[in-house]
Amino acid sequence: MPEKDSRHLLDRLAEIQDPRNEKGKRHPLNSILGLSIIGFMTGHKGYTSTAKWARSQPELAKALGWTHRKTPCAATLHNLLKKLDVVRVEATLTK
Repeated sequence: MPEKDSRHLLDRLAEIQDPRNEKGKRHPLNSILGLSIIGFMTGHKGYTSTAKWARSQPELAKALGWTHRKTPCAATLHNLLKKLDVVRVEATLTK
């Protein structure tokens, strides 16, 4: 039986290469991805719905390592998620 990897999801998400330019980065990639995953899992199917929901979750954002007062807007979620290398994300999360 293969050994289980007990790392926390945020640790796994931190391994994903951030496609954004260093200039203007406000939010940690693993925090954005974690918040997006939780948002999608709780029924928020779009960027706008997820972003709006996230703004009402300050304690969750803090627990995910948020460093700014506000969570990202829908455009930030959209722009980031469309830049991610899906194959590498899947490989990171399934290894």
